[in-house]
Amino acid sequence: MKSLNPDTPVFQPGANNLPKLRKKSDQIAEEIKRWTVVQGLVAGDRLPKEQDLSGWFGCGKGTVREALKSLEIQGLVSMRTGPKGGPVLQEPSYTRAAEQLRSYLNFKRLDIGNIYDMRVIIEPEVAVAVVDVVNDELLDVLAGACQHSEGNSEKVRHREIDFHITLARACPNPLLSFQSLFISDLLTGFVRFDNPSNEGFCQFTEDNCAHHERLITAFTERNRAEVRRVMHDHMESARMHTMNLYGKMADSILLTPEGVEL
Repeated sequence: MKSLNPDTPVFQPGANNLPKLRKKSDQIAEEIKRWTVVQGLVAGDRLPKEQDLSGWFGCGKGTVREALKSLEIQGLVSMRTGPKGGPVLQEPSYTRAAEQLRSYLNFKRLDIGNIYDMRVIIEPEVAVAVVDVVNDELLDVLAGACQHSEGNSEKVRHREIDFHITLARACPNPLLSFQSLFISDLLTGFVRFDNPSNEGFCQFTEDNCAHHERLITAFTERNRAEVRRVMHDHMESARMHTMNLYGKMADSILLTPEGVEL
């Protein structure tokens, strides 16, 4: 944990670097975020107490509390009570970030085509990035996720998406990882099919399993070109099947459907 000298003003909020049209509490929140990056602070490090922040920014404690509350809502700060309490940095969770993005997209008329336009770009790059970190343990998990499944069609779809969730979590690129996880969450929780014919779903499953098995072979050989090619073909195939089965988005992606854990 970083040690802070309470006698030294660590913030330097001048009139020249704070937009005048924003609320003072918002300006302070942005300065705190900027300062944590400059200081190299990490989750678990404590921020200065309210009274120190109030003095450094030349404002009342109420304004500081409002700034800290904003950071708390963003998932960047937790407020601890007690003698050693106060604001403590925390790493925002994936769940919180995904909820905010879903709230934004809920009013953008998102459809299946939008998802697959993105998926056909993102998933091949995720897969190629995973080549650098692939090991026997990961290959075993992928093999378990691509086993042939029987039963309820939507449950089968969810199990097949687990293959991609495993890749996303293993991906060393955090931006690619987040995007892939978010797309998988949308497919798992908010895509429904109008005509779940057994024949159509069975073919969908067979094609998915075949692509997954080819991907595992390419990962084992660490063949980047083949990994990219197979994943691209897989995404185009999945797009075709989803469209043929009349997949569509739920009316709202604000609320997670019951029984689905994101």
